[in-house]
Amino acid sequence: MRDARWEDCSCLVLDAGSHEVDERELARAVGEVAAGRATELARDRNAVAYRLRLATRDRRSCPAVVKVARDWSERTNPDTTFATEARVLRALPDAGIGGGPRLLARVLAGGRHYLFMAEVQGEHPHPGTRPLDAGTLTAIADLLFEMDVKGLMHYDLKLSNVLVDDARVSFVDYEFARFHVWDDAYGKAGAAFCRDFNVSPNPIVPSRSNVANFEFRALHHYLDESARLSPGAEWEVLRLWLHAKSRYHQRMADRLRGAGKSEALRFAPARGTVVAGALERLRRGARHESLLARLFRQSGDRVVRIERLLIAYRCAVFERHRSDVERLQRAVRSDLDAVTAQGDGLPAAYRNGVVRVLTFVAQATA
Repeated sequence: MRDARWEDCSCLVLDAGSHEVDERELARAVGEVAAGRATELARDRNAVAYRLRLATRDRRSCPAVVKVARDWSERTNPDTTFATEARVLRALPDAGIGGGPRLLARVLAGGRHYLFMAEVQGEHPHPGTRPLDAGTLTAIADLLFEMDVKGLMHYDLKLSNVLVDDARVSFVDYEFARFHVWDDAYGKAGAAFCRDFNVSPNPIVPSRSNVANFEFRALHHYLDESARLSPGAEWEVLRLWLHAKSRYHQRMADRLRGAGKSEALRFAPARGTVVAGALERLRRGARHESLLARLFRQSGDRVVRIERLLIAYRCAVFERHRSDVERLQRAVRSDLDAVTAQGDGLPAAYRNGVVRVLTFVAQATA
């Protein structure tokens, strides 16, 4: 491929994004990548991302990223076309979801697929070089809320896919992202839908949540690194996060409480459910969200510890660390038993929700 004259190759545009870059410029960029002249930005098991600049139709310079599939046995995604990722990126603006890269084009050239996106500015969070503060954590929680209420699950919110630029937060790499409808939690596969690492803590209105994904894919490792750099520092970060998560749950409570009749029926556990019953279900769901908002806003020591254990537990199950899974599950249940024995006022609804998370996350790998 290095010796081919890619500058003159044909470039078939399969998905057009913003239409600001023409086919000849895309073909030139493909040539830069194939000839080894593009700067590598990142790589994972499925793709390599390169940074380059593209000339737009109006002669501006656009900083861009192009992804190319890796051809090797360690792939975790059999699709090398980027078709699903391009479809999700195209849908983000219409769905009203910000913080993602702008799709430029998905092209086929020389038998390979290339996904072009406008580059997103920012740094990856790190406790030593780019620490998460209260404002950044609030911005993250707000973006997670935006995605959850629009039914988009990212599924890969690890630290390398989170970018912070001043007060702005962005998520990248939508390779595994999928739009889901609320009905997924109530259809024939409803129970299976909630047997997932990302199950939400609300048992009344079951769903998957990007909050859980961010916590066990990114925040867990950030907290571990914080503790390594400065013992005890992770607890202050976690309290800041719980305060930001309190805002998320209060916003969710307000949304459920304000849902109309047509929307309420989509949350109903069975077709034909009367509107009054569906609305009451949402009201109960809203009360649970308000309960979580209050608990996380107060950030009592017991709640902080349980939430830290739950985050670590989800991560251990996801990464298949069996000994850690069993240890963390025992630790959570021990805390819950202590709460019950001491009668310290931790609501039963919260305790039951924690047990529900333990149960469904454990079943994710069953």
